Amino acid sequence: MARVIWSVMSTLDGYSAAEGAGFETIAWFRADQEWLDYSVELLDEASTLLFGGITFAGMEQYWPTAEGPVAERMNALPKIGFSHRPRDSAWSNAPAWTGTRWRRSRRCAATGRASRC
Repeated sequence: MARVIWSVMSTLDGYSAAEGAGFETIAWFRADQEWLDYSVELLDEASTLLFGGITFAGMEQYWPTAEGPVAERMNALPKIGFSHRPRDSAWSNAPAWTGTRWRRSRRCAATGRASRC
């Protein structure tokens, strides 16, 4: 069975975003060298990245044009964005999953081959 690593950015009081709407509400976050090193290490252990719909929408806007070792890994790895509505993505290796495909992800994760489901 494949291993799942859960990584979430949040403030000490448990929030993942500031008040407001949109991906820009995480302006409180600053990536230093320690965080970048950790991100590279974590991404080097990943085989597929899973995102909820809102996070996926923000990630697909940011990462395709970003540069550096984290961006290289984010853009190269297979990614799955879960969504309630059918949608397309121009982000490389990043299909959006809905409905029955979303339910299949549990079975695919168990095989360690989510990128081929």
